[in-house]
Order: sequence, then C-alpha cells, then structure tokens
Amino acid sequence: MLLQGSALQTVMIYANSMNTEIRAKLKLRSTSRGANNRLDVESIVSFDKADGISIPVISMSNSVCSSACQCTSAGST
Repeated sequence: MLLQGSALQTVMIYANSMNTEIRAKLKLRSTSRGANNRLDVESIVSFDKADGISIPVISMSNSVCSSACQCTSAGST
C-alpha cells in the first residue's frame, strides 16, 4: 500500500500465484474538513508480472464504471 497526498495504491497477490496481482488506484477525500471519510475507486487492474501486462478490471470515468460489470453511477437505473 502506498499513500501519496490523497492518492492510494494497493497491490493484492493471488494465492498460489507469484505472477498475478490485482492493483487498485484509489482517491481519499472528505465530506467535511479533516474527516477523510470517502475512498473513491479510480481503477482496478489485473497485472501479470511475468509479461508486464495490465488488464483493466474496472476503470472509473465520470462516476460511471466502464468494465465488463453492470455497475453505474448512483441514482441510475
């Protein structure tokens, strides 16, 4: 885990796999001064260390998920 300013990056390694990682880029923000009570997902990728290739799992753009999943911004149906 790496925190620089409000940007947070995490790495999770699959069990029994030394080459595959799930990497997430998150942004820490607050709804009131000093609270730091929100964590926004900017992207989640599957990364193959052996090949150096990233495959997007979730990429957030304007609060709408652009991935294989069926998620949308809050309030949408």
